Amino acid sequence: MTVNLLKAIITAVEQSGYEVHATVCDMGGSNYSLINQLKINADNNSFDNPVDPTRNIHVFADVPHLLKLIRNHFLDHGFHSADSNETILCDSVRELIAVDKGHSNGEIARHLGISPHTAAGWIRRFADSGNTTDKPRCGRPQCTTPDQDLAIIGAYDAYPFTPTTSIFSAYDISCSTQTIRNRLHASGVRGRKPVLKPELTERVMEQHMEYALKYSDKVQEFWNNVIFCDEKTFSTDDEWVSSVWRTENTR
Repeated sequence: MTVNLLKAIITAVEQSGYEVHATVCDMGGSNYSLINQLKINADNNSFDNPVDPTRNIHVFADVPHLLKLIRNHFLDHGFHSADSNETILCDSVRELIAVDKGHSNGEIARHLGISPHTAAGWIRRFADSGNTTDKPRCGRPQCTTPDQDLAIIGAYDAYPFTPTTSIFSAYDISCSTQTIRNRLHASGVRGRKPVLKPELTERVMEQHMEYALKYSDKVQEFWNNVIFCDEKTFSTDDEWVSSVWRTENTR
């Protein structure tokens, strides 16, 4: 989905006699990129109606998809409290529920798929500190935020030929190109050899037809002076796309 395509759809619906007041989408990479292009953020949740600028079109995230993302994030990373600077993990909640029901350390361990020693350590940590979060560990923290990770994925979803080196200036990210690749790999996106052929758009097909009709009435003598050859591209510079970022089984 692109901004021009979205506005074309809205225009067609409006011209059919219906009024468009809102649009709803999930938070997939292409939709996230579209939302950024429309300049939708916490302070602005609408854009001008292309048919009637006096009526704004509001943008809503798909609620079931948001709930699914919240659930998945909690299962994978837990919830971080900005007030207490603590992270509540899913396993910790399961453990506390089990303790509250009076289960033993062994029963808790079997339920969570951990060792009894680990279960006992979590319970002891909660009794001592009131939470089960891990203590600070050594090592460099992740150099990109979750919002920057989504922006990286959205950028490649919108234009899969983007060089990794251009991401730094576009999104003000301070990390290595390998970090960019790691974020893409984690989302299932890999660098592949591109299909070296032009996109067959409606306009290209029209041009092919115009060309064929132009020469359709030529006589045999005309074609006797024509040399047919296969297509070949020659370049005198170094600007050549060597890879494209895409998911498996896509082109």
